[in-house]
Amino acid sequence: MSIYAESAAKVVGSNVVVTTAGTQVQITATPTPCVWVKVTAAPANTAGIVVGDSSVDATGDAETGITIAKGTTETFFVKDASELWIDAPTSGDECAVLIGKV
Repeated sequence: MSIYAESAAKVVGSNVVVTTAGTQVQITATPTPCVWVKVTAAPANTAGIVVGDSSVDATGDAETGITIAKGTTETFFVKDASELWIDAPTSGDECAVLIGKV
C-alpha cells in the first residue's frame, strides 16, 4: 500500500490480540473518528478473525460478524473505529489494524 507523506499522519496502526477465544476485543476503546479501518488477519493465526459490533462471536454455531481469512485484509467504512470489535475461534490469534483518520 502506498501512503502519501501528507496523509501519513492521518493513518494509525496497531495489533489487536484476542487473548481468550469467544471474548470480544474492541479495536480501540477511544472514540476515533475515521473514514475507513483495514483489518488484516495474521497469516500465522490458526483460523480467521471475525469482525463486527460488540456482539461479535467467532465460536460455536452462533458465529456473528464478518470472517476475514488468515493472511487477508478487509476494509470497513465506518465513522468511528471504536465501533468495531474482533473475536477469534482460537485464543492468541491476532490482527493488524490500520485506521484512516478524518
